Amino acid sequence: MQSNKLPQWFDLSVDESISIHLRVYSDAIEAAFNTVKKSTLPQEIIDDLTEEGAFIGVLTKAGFGVGHITDDNNAPLVKEVLDTYTEKFLNIIAPYVSSISFIEMEDEYGLLYKWEFNGSACSKVYND
Repeated sequence: MQSNKLPQWFDLSVDESISIHLRVYSDAIEAAFNTVKKSTLPQEIIDDLTEEGAFIGVLTKAGFGVGHITDDNNAPLVKEVLDTYTEKFLNIIAPYVSSISFIEMEDEYGLLYKWEFNGSACSKVYND
């Protein structure tokens, strides 16, 4: 039986996306899922992220599932629901994400930044 109570680490009042271009290599989806399962994230987060048994479920639970939440213009929205674990999570999946991928976000102060993937890691870069 699944509880409707949000996990303690889950944050709904976090930064939202401006745009997202996230390409996960199709031949690496299973490896990406298994890497999340074996990661050093706290076990309760791993259990929640992998509950559906598929990588798209991991992305959705982590707040990066495209097409599930949209703004008024039907543009996909993502939220950094993993809070302090967002950067660690994105670096865990980074080797399986195309280096042309990015997620553009706006922080609580209206400053824009991107999560940029380089083929092996992901970094947070603020716009000038």
